[in-house]
Amino acid sequence: GFFADLQNKIKTQFSLLLDFEAQGKKAPWLEEVELAENAAIDAKSNAESMRLAALAHKRAKELRERKEAIKREEEAKQAEVKKKLKEQKEELIRQRKDAKKNVENL
Repeated sequence: GFFADLQNKIKTQFSLLLDFEAQGKKAPWLEEVELAENAAIDAKSNAESMRLAALAHKRAKELRERKEAIKREEEAKQAEVKKKLKEQKEELIRQRKDAKKNVENL
């Protein structure tokens, strides 16, 4: 039956494996398995590298955006300071004109 055939195939493969080992060789299908395992390890490694690269890219983008936000905040603060200084200067000019008028009116 099916199981008897399967058992015979397993015995045959196992005896072939023992023959290869006795000759100091590696069974060809084991080399294929190793190649497949190595390919899987490489694929996993590449996937991990890509994941890490994506994380690094995301972090760099976040830092760039934060830097831009800080720059905009600083520019807004500087604009506010300039505006206040201009207002103070205008107020001083007004006060000086008023004082000059007061002196002239004495």
